[in-house]
Amino acid sequence: MATRFLQNTSYSARRKKFACPALTRIDLLVIVLAIGFAVLLISILLPNTRSPDLPFRSRCAANLKGIGTGMYTYANENDSMFPIAPHAPATEIGLGKVSYAPNIIGVNRGDGKNPESGMTTEQNVKISTTRNLWMLVRIGASAPQSFICPDSKDVPNKDDNPQLFWDFKSWNEVSYGYQVPYGKNGQPSTDRDQRMPLAADKGPYSAALENGQSNPGIPNLTAAAGPDDWRKWNSPNHGGVGDGEGQNVLFADSHVDFNNKPTAGIKNDNIYTRWTGVEGAVETNESARAWGTPPTSNETPWSNTDTLVYP
Repeated sequence: MATRFLQNTSYSARRKKFACPALTRIDLLVIVLAIGFAVLLISILLPNTRSPDLPFRSRCAANLKGIGTGMYTYANENDSMFPIAPHAPATEIGLGKVSYAPNIIGVNRGDGKNPESGMTTEQNVKISTTRNLWMLVRIGASAPQSFICPDSKDVPNKDDNPQLFWDFKSWNEVSYGYQVPYGKNGQPSTDRDQRMPLAADKGPYSAALENGQSNPGIPNLTAAAGPDDWRKWNSPNHGGVGDGEGQNVLFADSHVDFNNKPTAGIKNDNIYTRWTGVEGAVETNESARAWGTPPTSNETPWSNTDTLVYP
């Protein structure tokens, strides 16, 4: 019996000798802090692979959806035509008499006092495309802040009585572009092919012309090229100039899609360039639609299915 007691005592002593001490609350706190610091350090050292901000995209899409609703409200009272300011009418296909870029935004804005100070007529040859979007503000169908993409660096117009004016003040007060309406073809209306893009996040060429940023030049890609190849020709709203992740696009049937390439138009039409010529109507001539001609001043769509969104 004594021998068994001694054996048990010896075993208990050995077990106690080699047992790990219990962790205190301070020990646990130190471990948690060390793990957190390690995770932070790794996130700093690893390459920045920014994931798309989906909530911003969704809010941007909601803005465009609301703009589309406002356009249809306007069209119901204006012979199915979306907002188009009075302007000098075009006399040839593909080229208008109206210069809409660069530095035209706000030119016919008015002074907010005289209701006629910002009106345009069929003699006007300098009218921004954004003036047409502002017409939704004048009729109360849209608010200035609804023209700001939350993923961009733009700031909303803050005039006390925006309905008294006729346009935004500058390129940075509006995040969306509009189908150029000053040509013989392609004027935005409810009668257009329902697949036709009529508005979208503003494009890379307006960033160059209006804000002095990098001009991406004419794309030389096919519509089959991957999204990463098209990044510098996407809108700067989502990702920045030269690194755009894509753009929200409003179509004639009033639905909005996020497209990771600018070839979102009919038959892979680049929405930020007009066709290189009437040959864009030939389906086999893909480059005429996917590459196109960037806007510089008064270019207009070649046909009713040629999208040219500006700014």
